[in-house]
Order: sequence, then structure tokens, then C-alpha cells
Amino acid sequence: MSPKDQAPEQAAPDRIPLSQLPRELAAIASGQTVDYRAAYRQVLNGNLPADNIRSRWYIQRADLPAIAAAFGMTLRQHLSAGGRQASRTMRPVARGQQVAA
Repeated sequence: MSPKDQAPEQAAPDRIPLSQLPRELAAIASGQTVDYRAAYRQVLNGNLPADNIRSRWYIQRADLPAIAAAFGMTLRQHLSAGGRQASRTMRPVARGQQVAA
């Protein structure tokens, strides 16, 4: 099978389909939600960089922060694996101290 015959997702892992853009933005940024139709409209207007491959729109994963900023979203600080682990460890509770459920 030649690279030309492969699906675009397999050929370029740094490209994501436009239909996944709302989920990807929700994972890396906070603020207003972006739906597919709003993103598609911005692609058609030429405001968002996208490639049309076999009648499907794809965006570069590296463009996600700029796209989030264009929609007025703020990027979240990703915790490292160590940071997540530290926040999940149990801390001793003093006698009489209330614990959130």
C-alpha cells in the first residue's frame, strides 16, 4: 500500500479532522465552547488554517493554541504526571477536622 492510499489520519498523525476540533479544544483550553458549525464557518471564511483532503477538512495539531486564542479561549496548564500523582495522594487528617465528601 502506498502512502497515497493510506487514510489521511494514518499518513499524518499531526493532523486532526475538523470534526474533532471541539473535543481537542475542550481538552486544552477553557472558556466558551466551540461547536463544529462555528469552526467550519470560520474555515470556509478563511479565518482558520485547514487543509481539504479527500473532501474532509483537517487542521494541524500545532495550530490548536492559536485556534483556541482566536475563539477567545484560554489555555489550561497541563499537570505533569508527577503533579497529578502528588495531588491524588492521601494527606493525614487531624482529629475533628472536616473532610469534603
